[in-house]
Parts: sequence; C-alpha cells; structure tokens
Amino acid sequence: MSIFHERREFPGLTGAAAGVLALTGCGAGSGGPAVDDKGEPRRGGQFRALFTGGGERETTDPHAEALAIEMTRTKALLDRLVDLDATVAPVPRPVRKRGSNGDAAVWRFTLCEALFHDGKPLTPEGALFAFGRVPALLGTLGTAVVSSRCADPAGPVGTGACAPKSFRAGRAFVAEPFDDHWDGGVTSTS
Repeated sequence: MSIFHERREFPGLTGAAAGVLALTGCGAGSGGPAVDDKGEPRRGGQFRALFTGGGERETTDPHAEALAIEMTRTKALLDRLVDLDATVAPVPRPVRKRGSNGDAAVWRFTLCEALFHDGKPLTPEGALFAFGRVPALLGTLGTAVVSSRCADPAGPVGTGACAPKSFRAGRAFVAEPFDDHWDGGVTSTS
C-alpha cells in the first residue's frame, strides 16, 4: 500500500525531505551570539524549521493532530497537564502538585499560576475543558490545555511558551514568544 494519495505528492515530499536536510536553521536573528556576555541565554531571535506537511488538511486543533508538524505546533502553543521529559518520564507541566488515591482511580492536580495567551488565568474549569472534548486521549501522551473561551478549536488559545501569530494550512505558521509563560517562556541557548 502506498503512503502517497496521489502520484504528484511524491516529488513534493522528496523535495521537502531534501530541504529538511539542507535548510533547517536556528539562529539569533541578527547572526550574533545567542548568549549574553555572562553566558546566559538571551531572548529574541528566530527559529526556523522545515517539515513535511499535510497541505490544506493541516490543523492547529491540538485534539485532531496527526502529523509531526501539527504535534510540533501543539508543543509550542499549548501545555499538557502531564508531559514527557527527556527520559520519557511523566512530568507535570502547569501543575505544582499531583497525586492519586490508592488505586489511582481519582487524580488531583494543583495548578500553578499560569495565564492563557489572551491574558486570562488558567483555572481548574479551563483545564477540564479539554478533557471534555477528548476523553479518549487521557491515557495517551496527554491532553493539551485549551481555553474554554476559544470558540474555534482550529485557533486554540493555550498556555504554551509561544502564542500564535498566523497560520496558513500547508504554507506557514508563525508564533511569538509568550512573555507571561508560567515556566519562563522561550530563550535561545546556542
């Protein structure tokens, strides 16, 4: 079975794969160092990446993601109550404390002080809203926290380190650092 829906997709995908190998950049924008004179990461700059996309079928709905590019966008824009660290151990994200009863049938999360990109605070009701949308995802990688005030899940308002600026399916995605991120936000480290 072919992974291509149409023959004309093959040249585009091979071109995108070659582009990933040849043209993936991360820099400080001006070409200068990404650290200050004390060796501390500095804010600002740009990050550019090239991914094979899904064309017009791409989405920013975190509960409908299927492609690597969509998962990358979700990671930048939204936090999950529980995520995986570099060792693949579960870690709480905008959560100060978590725990369960003896048989793990009931879990309690104490949220840290976090803001959504629209400036409104993260509340327990806000955290639970996402679980109401996608109860089947509770046992997977985690459910992205989106604001209940967001009428369109394709334009999610989250608590992630980056806030969306623009999105054109299959073409471009631009985000800005969210300066009020509960965990310090985006910094450049190289």
